[in-house]
Amino acid sequence: MAQGFQIDQIGHRHHDDRGQRSRCDDIRLKYGVAKLDGLSAPHIKKDLAFFDGHAANNRLKVWRSLCAYWDQVGLIETNVARLVAPRKTPKTDGHMAWSRDDFAAYRTFWPVGTKQRLAFELLYPNNTEKEKHSKSVF
Repeated sequence: MAQGFQIDQIGHRHHDDRGQRSRCDDIRLKYGVAKLDGLSAPHIKKDLAFFDGHAANNRLKVWRSLCAYWDQVGLIETNVARLVAPRKTPKTDGHMAWSRDDFAAYRTFWPVGTKQRLAFELLYPNNTEKEKHSKSVF
């Protein structure tokens, strides 16, 4: 099964997510054409070494997706990306919730009529703001 491949030909299968596609493009630009039968877990680990924490885990997701596809269509015999463990990342308390001042600052920065403001008002409706701007936003 010593086939050459180009990621741009078979790696985009159903990656409509721009982030996933750009990470796939990054792999394609970095490695170009290679033989699939030579791909091994140490190769993937070496690629992941350029990234820290969550970024490495995101890159591993791309490798896993590519290898799953190649396995599914019979281009590889073993999905070697499954042999690579994700990095341990520190536990966090999550993202800080926005305060009323944060909402006010966003509304001040993005005036009514901008796409950013419309998206914001649709995602975070506030009855006072919604009623005040309902005619101008819609």
